[in-house]
Amino acid sequence: MADKIYDALREETKKRLKPRTRQARLAEKLGVTPSQINDFKTGRNDANPQLRRQIAAELGINYDAIVNQGSPGIPVISYVSAGKSFQWTDQGYTSGDGFDFIDLPPGAKYSPGLYAVRVKGDSMRPLYKDGATFIVKPESREEITHEDIVVWKDEDYNAWVKMVLFHENQIIFRSLNSQYPDIVKKSDEIILMDKVIATVY
Repeated sequence: MADKIYDALREETKKRLKPRTRQARLAEKLGVTPSQINDFKTGRNDANPQLRRQIAAELGINYDAIVNQGSPGIPVISYVSAGKSFQWTDQGYTSGDGFDFIDLPPGAKYSPGLYAVRVKGDSMRPLYKDGATFIVKPESREEITHEDIVVWKDEDYNAWVKMVLFHENQIIFRSLNSQYPDIVKKSDEIILMDKVIATVY
């Protein structure tokens, strides 16, 4: 089992350290020699656990997900509305912690700080049902494009999941269930808007 773990870490390390100059910069940052990084990358040495974690952290690799084969995985930190509004309640979880954990589904790209929210309501039917879990990329507002699915929070800390549309100086949050009206906001009326990158049922 350990060999598979190290192989998975090595493969991710190889992908992200293709330019040799990046390998040298990483070694300098971690206070080790480039040959120590290269020995781990090529399989000549598995490196000590602390160095493996440091390499993974610097390269944005989800070390815990690989070592624990997907567990603890992505923390579920709150519920969001797909219907009537209610306030965001993350219960003060520290980064990486939550009331539940889910695996990152195949094809979804890991990035540091990913979190998950669970849906209550039917405004996103038929595509997304009550109880679905969305994996969300934090601080991703600049990456959001027209018709993306987003988690957003208003000035009163009410939180929803909706499709987002951009029209002139307005941001329109649309339900997939036509029984629910659009919610129209200005940019400064939104205190959080993060991109949903995957859905788990």
